[in-house]
Amino acid sequence: METNMAETTTTTKAPNLQGETTIQVLGVDQVATRLGLPKSSVYELTRFRRSNGQAPIPCRRIGRYLKFFSSDIDKWLLALPLSVNRTKRQYRRKRKERAA
Repeated sequence: METNMAETTTTTKAPNLQGETTIQVLGVDQVATRLGLPKSSVYELTRFRRSNGQAPIPCRRIGRYLKFFSSDIDKWLLALPLSVNRTKRQYRRKRKERAA
């Protein structure tokens, strides 16, 4: 197991049926940077109590820390539905109220 302290990303070689595979373990900071989201959004996306039907980000909890496999993040991101609403919203001007 190799640990790079500058990025706090852990790389582990795990045995597989086809040979050895490299698994990259990410922290919340790396996932937030990778997805372009704030850290608070990453924490929110890991919760199960969401009503919009979207699957939470797959993570592992080690004590009070959340850890993510980079392959799981890639699969989760690819499984998200594409934006369906492609029509541009029509904006209306607000009416100015006349003083009586």
